[in-house]
Amino acid sequence: MRIGKALSGGIAAAIVLTLAADVTVLVSRAGDEPSKAGNLVSVDRNAAPQAPAVAPLTRRYTPHLLVAGTSPLPPQAVERARRLKGVAGLTVV
Repeated sequence: MRIGKALSGGIAAAIVLTLAADVTVLVSRAGDEPSKAGNLVSVDRNAAPQAPAVAPLTRRYTPHLLVAGTSPLPPQAVERARRLKGVAGLTVV
């Protein structure tokens, strides 16, 4: 029973100290002026790099097989896999 009271007292003390610290910070910053935006730079939208164009999504495929390796598949293997019966789509990334 005594441990529970000590734990409750410790938690209460921690809450009071946290609230006191929060109030102290708020009071100390109450008189400060807001920081000026002197270091901000405006960038022309045309000067920023454009996002690369991608093809629109025409059909959504549900993947049934994922192949991962340490090196890319040879182009001949990719074309051969595309021609297999039952292959609806194949994407190399």
